[in-house]
Amino acid sequence: MSLALIAAVVPGSSPGQSFRRFDIPGAMLLMAGALGLLLPLGEGSTWGWASARTIGLFIAGAALLLIWGWWELRCADPLIDLRPFRSVHFLLPDAVCVLIAGPLVGLMAYREGARRALRPDSLSPSGP
Repeated sequence: MSLALIAAVVPGSSPGQSFRRFDIPGAMLLMAGALGLLLPLGEGSTWGWASARTIGLFIAGAALLLIWGWWELRCADPLIDLRPFRSVHFLLPDAVCVLIAGPLVGLMAYREGARRALRPDSLSPSGP
């Protein structure tokens, strides 16, 4: 059953479908850019938010993601097709979702941190 689904869904997996090449440079740029942004977010409290390593990784990650966007717009078979984002009818609903979901995720993270700060004994293995 899995092979039938792959043949029906994955482009280029059956003889009648067109073959798309995997965008290896795009994947590497996206991975490096995401790492450059996410690693200092996770380690910034340890390294120091104003340290050269943290700020340098933020700048490098943002630069790599900009290069990735430039590459994806010029690639014949992009990893993620960014051309629909040029349309306001596509971009506006996505932006609204990010503006709504972003603060909610932040609020959940803040709530969990506040809960742990107020009741540190609830984290012990023996329980309250």
